[in-house]
Amino acid sequence: MDMEFGKENGKVYFVKNGIYGEDIDIEKCIVESKGSISYIENKVVTRKSPYLIKDNNNIVEKISKYIDINIDSMAYLEYDIEKDLKKNKVITVLKKIGKIREEDIEYELIKNVNIIGDDKNRYNYRNKVSLKLEVDEKKGNIIYGYYRKKTNNIVEISDCIVASEKINNVIVILNKYKKDEELIKELIKSDINEIIIRDIEEGIAIYPRIVRLEEILKKEGIEAEIKIFNGLLVDFMYKENVNILIRGLRALSDYEYELQFTLTNKTLAKSEFETVFLTASREYLYLSSSLVKEVALNKGNLSFFVTENVERRLIDKVKK
Repeated sequence: MDMEFGKENGKVYFVKNGIYGEDIDIEKCIVESKGSISYIENKVVTRKSPYLIKDNNNIVEKISKYIDINIDSMAYLEYDIEKDLKKNKVITVLKKIGKIREEDIEYELIKNVNIIGDDKNRYNYRNKVSLKLEVDEKKGNIIYGYYRKKTNNIVEISDCIVASEKINNVIVILNKYKKDEELIKELIKSDINEIIIRDIEEGIAIYPRIVRLEEILKKEGIEAEIKIFNGLLVDFMYKENVNILIRGLRALSDYEYELQFTLTNKTLAKSEFETVFLTASREYLYLSSSLVKEVALNKGNLSFFVTENVERRLIDKVKK
């Protein structure tokens, strides 16, 4: 949420990057009005919010680095204030949208809800992040970060305040090797624009698989896990608490098989999950792993189909 709202003389004002409890001078702000609602872009603060975090660990400064990303303005507030505000929002939604009468709302249940976790673990609690990435071929480097608000432009980051320590260690390493030529080539070849990093009990899991990135992380002492399993896929998904399955499609014949596969999984599943089908790009519609292996076995040119490091490993495997 990048907007906070307030009222004056019955008129509602939405304030960009507004913080609950602060006072602003409307006359000195640029105001855009639409009917009874007005939007303020450049707030002029006359009094800071009395509910701001007592900054004993430079938290406010750390949060401010993310001002161009969709960080919730509540992150600046004391934890108890944030909990109260979120609970009030839940109650408002129940009353206005859910049409639930006030006397039917279980306030005691809402009162005891722990919104984030606890005030000592308010930050660095997330065990999964999705980082956007972009290869700048002119500068020869990789940009990692999050989209700027309401755009597809990436704001580069050096850490993530809500991500776990292990995930932040990976982000540091990504930036350390952002000019790695092999990694850049693999990303361009694979057309990857996002990576998911998960903090798991065994270490770190990264999706999709990027061979060169695995090498870099191993070199830096971090094991990024690619899990191999025996038995039913649905059992493995249940064990790993996975609720999304991604499958690739090339020809129409693939869909017929995948539909049977999906319906069977749905029947056997121990937990709910969704299957997402991704279609191949036109230039790769004909391609399959068995075809690439056949080319490798007959010493054909693999550069049309795979990245350099995959080609190297495939040739070594064929020699054995």
